[in-house]
Amino acid sequence: MKTLTKIAVVITAGLLIQGCVSRTAYRKLEDRYNADVNALNAHIKDLGSANQAVSQENQNISFELNKLKLKNEELLHKSRVDDETLTRIKERIIQKLQGLTGEDIFVTSEGRLEIQGEVL
Repeated sequence: MKTLTKIAVVITAGLLIQGCVSRTAYRKLEDRYNADVNALNAHIKDLGSANQAVSQENQNISFELNKLKLKNEELLHKSRVDDETLTRIKERIIQKLQGLTGEDIFVTSEGRLEIQGEVL
């Protein structure tokens, strides 16, 4: 029985010794771990800064887009007003020319006026 106990103690001691790492190896692993954690924290901080810069740029672009949309609406409105003004002017010209010539005046698809008959 004593022999069996001695063998169990020797096996247990061997397993304990084999499962442990030296203090130097542990310190190297710990230093490597801490360096990796610090590098990851620095990378996370850089990503946060980059994210803030992209968010600010996105806000600036959204602001510019809204300004351009307003300018586009303004130009569309001006275009409609100009088209209406041109149509009224064209109608007045046609009425005055028909009054002078007594002939029918036609507007072509290209926007030109054609007077039927002799005007001069």
